[in-house]
Amino acid sequence: MTDRSECGPTTRRRTQIERQAVSQTAGPVAPTEPPLGQNLDVFVALVDRRRSSWEQQGIKAEFRRSPTSWLKPSASVRCEGSKRIAELIVWTTGEAELLTAPLDLAPSDWPSARHYEITSEMELSGCLAELTEYLLTDD
Repeated sequence: MTDRSECGPTTRRRTQIERQAVSQTAGPVAPTEPPLGQNLDVFVALVDRRRSSWEQQGIKAEFRRSPTSWLKPSASVRCEGSKRIAELIVWTTGEAELLTAPLDLAPSDWPSARHYEITSEMELSGCLAELTEYLLTDD
């Protein structure tokens, strides 16, 4: 036998009031921002800010952007120092890949690759700082 005391109009009204109270205390739902990578313009701006500094340090930089019609559009900056080369690729998914290699890489050697999940401009800036440090380090 079912307990009908929980199914009456009083219970329904109480549930409606509780829902209203929860929705009023929770406040408006903040819009979620797309992953940083979806806005590749942030990457473009960070590269542009570093370009003159790189030139002064003897680093050549080339920026590329894939067509936006691709499944995972991306942008990359390929930089070459006096002894090393590095490329940072950023996809709209927020993924990033930093490829590094010495210019005198032997055919049997492989370049180094590091994968990142970028969630903020600060993290992306950190990847560019790592790229720059790699190019300027003398081993």
